[in-house]
Amino acid sequence: MQSEGAEERLFGGLDGLMGQGRSVRKRAGEFLTSHFQDVKMKVAILASWRCRG
Repeated sequence: MQSEGAEERLFGGLDGLMGQGRSVRKRAGEFLTSHFQDVKMKVAILASWRCRG
């Protein structure tokens, strides 16, 4: 009985790690896309200023 509990805990821990990895990757992807959108906006603003100037 004890070995079953340990196995469950092990697989539960692995599931948790996999889930964390997935969410971290998702968060990193969201951060990167928002960061790139921010950069694109800044570039567009700079370009419009240059055109006006």
